[in-house]
Amino acid sequence: VVPLFDSDSDTGGIRATASTSYVDLTGAPSVSMVTGASALALYRCEIANATANQQTLVSCRVSGATTIAADDQFAMMWGEVNDAGARWGLTAWRLFDDTLTPGTNDFTLQARVGGGTTSAQRFQLGVIAWQ
Repeated sequence: VVPLFDSDSDTGGIRATASTSYVDLTGAPSVSMVTGASALALYRCEIANATANQQTLVSCRVSGATTIAADDQFAMMWGEVNDAGARWGLTAWRLFDDTLTPGTNDFTLQARVGGGTTSAQRFQLGVIAWQ
């Protein structure tokens, strides 16, 4: 078993969304690589919400040979405090354990809010895959 690693990052400006469903953020990183049935995605960014007591979530979706939606269970989450606008650097990971279709899989960070408007920046995404 040979592990493979690929990564992407974006240190550009702030990305925003008011969507309550997961959406791509322009310029957010993505990694495309040939995988076996398993991979580990590691991701980080700074996120905030302009509205107090509202959540911002960032998670990872897979497309290509496999389709797996971004999921709150594996998301970075900011919110639920009276701290509108404060920015937090958060890290999360998701293990795709025997759930990928072998082939070229694309890993992409997506974001959503519970309410209000999110702002996110300084994304990093790394994927370790086994073939």
